[in-house]
Amino acid sequence: MNIGIYTTMPLTNNYVGVHGITYFMFPLIKELKKRDHIITFHGNIVNNVENNIFCNIMGVKPYEMSIEKDLKVMGADSDSLKNVDIMLIYNRPKENHYEFATQLNIIRYCVRHDIPVLFWDGDLWGKDIPKDLRLQLTLLRPYASDQHDDEYRNSYEFHYFTHKLNQKYKKKIEMYAREFKDGKLNKFIDHIYIGNVYQRFAEFQNVFKDLRGNIVVAGNWLKSAKKWNKSLKIKNVLFIGEIPHSCSIPLYAMSKKTHYIIPQRYQTVGMITSRVYEAAMAKCKIANNKFKKLNTIENAIKQFEKIMTEIT
Repeated sequence: MNIGIYTTMPLTNNYVGVHGITYFMFPLIKELKKRDHIITFHGNIVNNVENNIFCNIMGVKPYEMSIEKDLKVMGADSDSLKNVDIMLIYNRPKENHYEFATQLNIIRYCVRHDIPVLFWDGDLWGKDIPKDLRLQLTLLRPYASDQHDDEYRNSYEFHYFTHKLNQKYKKKIEMYAREFKDGKLNKFIDHIYIGNVYQRFAEFQNVFKDLRGNIVVAGNWLKSAKKWNKSLKIKNVLFIGEIPHSCSIPLYAMSKKTHYIIPQRYQTVGMITSRVYEAAMAKCKIANNKFKKLNTIENAIKQFEKIMTEIT
């Protein structure tokens, strides 16, 4: 099957930056390619792209589709979409830097041309899509609640581990957590928190103010505290700043316990973010863990293919 994928991943020459959606999407894409599906990207490219690092790794072809081109040319003659059997869109909010206009145009094109759309609403911004369009989409939701299901044509709970949990990976996790002086598994960080501020100053203070032991916090906390004149007076905390996504699992592997702090809108639906899976992979205890159902990438691929069959 020819699967079109739209994300806000910057498909530019020699792109090597870290991007959360890219990090989460690529394991799925890699497994789909193994099953002989054709994958095409439809991203926010402005100039002609010849060498994109991520696309080279995955062996996928980036098409040239700038916002200007979409607004003028999206229609029956759109070369980049005419061979797509199904479109997977990771939803982004209605903000300029997220290329929302491009996303909306692609959805409209697919609806007009009867191309099924899998709408992965990873951050609960689906309300930004007009209701008449949402009713034509199949929702993929990384949360258990079905409270938004009646806003879409179909709905499926969908989330997964980004790595295969085999013996080789287990050894890597143990390597990250080793204390080099004696070679024994010894998690030496008592508490870890990985994530940016996102209006969570008050909840952050409440969680960490009375904890015992050393605490490591990754994210834009110090920078944001200075910007918004907030106080972060917590004992025994080492703020290490923003980190690449690839550093999350090693940090969790070095840590005994993490704390899951998410926005209220996530709490309402029981959102399962990548932080839950990363901590689980690294054998780091989640202090307020309420998640019983975690899915392997192998099962997720089977589920994904079943969903595609059901809606096409």
